[in-house]
Amino acid sequence: MNVVTMTSNPRVARSRLWLEIALGALTAVGPMSIDMYLPAIPSIAKELGVTHERAQLSFSAFFIGYAAGQFLSGPLTDRFGRKRPLVLALVAYAIASLGCALASNLEVLLVFRALAGLTGAAAVVVPRAVVRDLASGAEAARMLSRLLLVMGIAPIAAPLLGGALLAVASWRAIFVVLTVLAAFGAVVAHRMVPAGEPRKGSWLGALRAVAVDASFVRFALAGAAAQAGMMVYIAGSSFVFIGLHHVSPGTFGFYFGANAAGLILAAQLNRVALARRGPLQLAKAGTLALLLAGAAVLAASLAPAPALFPIALSFFAFLTSVGFVTPNTIALSLEAHAARAGVASAVMGCSQFAVAALATNIMSSHADGTARPLGVTMVALALAAFAFVRLGAPRAEDVR
Repeated sequence: MNVVTMTSNPRVARSRLWLEIALGALTAVGPMSIDMYLPAIPSIAKELGVTHERAQLSFSAFFIGYAAGQFLSGPLTDRFGRKRPLVLALVAYAIASLGCALASNLEVLLVFRALAGLTGAAAVVVPRAVVRDLASGAEAARMLSRLLLVMGIAPIAAPLLGGALLAVASWRAIFVVLTVLAAFGAVVAHRMVPAGEPRKGSWLGALRAVAVDASFVRFALAGAAAQAGMMVYIAGSSFVFIGLHHVSPGTFGFYFGANAAGLILAAQLNRVALARRGPLQLAKAGTLALLLAGAAVLAASLAPAPALFPIALSFFAFLTSVGFVTPNTIALSLEAHAARAGVASAVMGCSQFAVAALATNIMSSHADGTARPLGVTMVALALAAFAFVRLGAPRAEDVR
């Protein structure tokens, strides 16, 4: 596929808009898989006879599967085109989600959650690769910002939908809904995602080209750290809001949705800002804001008598900062790898969720009944993102 830029043709522009909406909706498979059942963690722990901390292992299982699945689906989508691997993966994800709904114990749930992550990973790899097939530089970052707009609706709607389902049914109904959504996503992917051009070549050669690109590694790790910060917030937020501050599941959905709204707003401001600033400048500004917000989360969690409003406001600032970091670091990472966008997207995604799995495990292992482990983990990840964006000299194309 040839790289294209913004077009003034209204018909082409409308077609591009609908494609971006479809890609964003498919990318939302991951957030929906996590956020919809966040309010159900206490119910899952109670029904399966495990502690809240052990029930949270289902997050780690999903993250591990998601990381491995991206590493697998990237080469496949380069080798066989974009559409076919995506459709098959979404069908397999629907089956895995149904397995979660039927799980009789935590061990079975963990297995199917890992399988759901393994298969659902294609829904994040393929849209990023399609964006790189179609655009580069600031235009790619603008497309990714719009994807983040659509994808960002999921963290708002998913906890509310999960809470509504819990009011009338058990937590198992949540996974039934995910099964149906995945089946619908397979239909959307079949109808709207470009088939893509199969690319021949050594998978190891493509992987080597990506791994030795210092600029790719730098921005991919920065993005991974920022995304991991968001993931540990997702994993720990139900405990902070419901466990520590005793808010209801419905109120938790409000707070969670407000934070996701900050992410969406930032992504759209980023899209506008790209008309005047390059992706690298905005990534630097975003990671600085992320670090300051992470420090605020830590300060709020260390207070002698932690209050709800300061930590909620700090979470909002952190998620808003992620909205500036994510599209720009993705665009910067993929810039030099149009010929191997699937592999590059897979390596980037694998690093994101591997770091997230490690971070959530570290946070859970240091649980002490307070928000301190969450605050320490978030500020450490923000510091890593800030440092990686500033490492080394930029390529000429990074500042466009």
